[in-house]
Amino acid sequence: MNRNNSLDELIANLKLIFTIGIGLYLFVLFFQPFGQIMPFLNEQLLFNAGLAGIIMVLMWFFRILLPTLYPSISEFEKFNLHSELLYFSIWAFSSVAFVFYIRYVGGIRMSFFLVFKIVIICFAATAALRSNDERNSMRIMLHALLDKNRNLSGQILQTAIKENPEEVFTSENKSEIVKLKTDSIVLIKSADNYVEIFYKEEEKVQQKLIRNTLKNIENQLKKHAQFIRCHRTCIINKKHVYDFKHDYAGYRLKLSGFSGDVPVSRQYLLAVKEAITTG
Repeated sequence: MNRNNSLDELIANLKLIFTIGIGLYLFVLFFQPFGQIMPFLNEQLLFNAGLAGIIMVLMWFFRILLPTLYPSISEFEKFNLHSELLYFSIWAFSSVAFVFYIRYVGGIRMSFFLVFKIVIICFAATAALRSNDERNSMRIMLHALLDKNRNLSGQILQTAIKENPEEVFTSENKSEIVKLKTDSIVLIKSADNYVEIFYKEEEKVQQKLIRNTLKNIENQLKKHAQFIRCHRTCIINKKHVYDFKHDYAGYRLKLSGFSGDVPVSRQYLLAVKEAITTG
């Protein structure tokens, strides 16, 4: 896997260097920033190819060969001191090489303006290389952030599932099955040989009636700390409690979405107070 990645990276770098070299060759050919140096077209084309060859060889040396020999300077995407020195070296060495090539191969006398144009052209070629590396760096960072976001989303989903699991209620003869998220359950109330389950669905409280005992339901819900027995006839979900009252009629709870009051017997008063206080 690593070998394949290294080969793909090498091919991508060679393609990039070749593209920059061809771009330089075409720029010099069409715009002739150094003038018509050679008297014949074939010689001029060969001369331009030499300029492109210089920039490609220097980029190959500083961008591929040197980082291969010294891996500590190979992480261009991080834009540390090493990578910036390599970009500067490409720019500086290519500028000097162009000056010598144009002066001694092309036979053109140097002037300040000509040197200035050489420096600008070499800078543009180096900037194209650095811009590509910066784009790759941003792409790697984006992929890393997307992966992190997917991992966090997965963790949040798993946490939500763990915190709000589904509970399955069945009748004693197994003929009725009710599946509900624990957070949606508001109240479970005894009704003779049945239990009424009050639950929220689309912000409205609905109810299901199944044949079972409140004791069985209480034993089933013991693993969920949010459910509290508050009366011999009622089990409440403390997450839906919004008021706790005491008057001449005794202790009562108000539950969100449930219109009536829920009685609290003295037997369960301390446990209810403690549960509500601790949230």
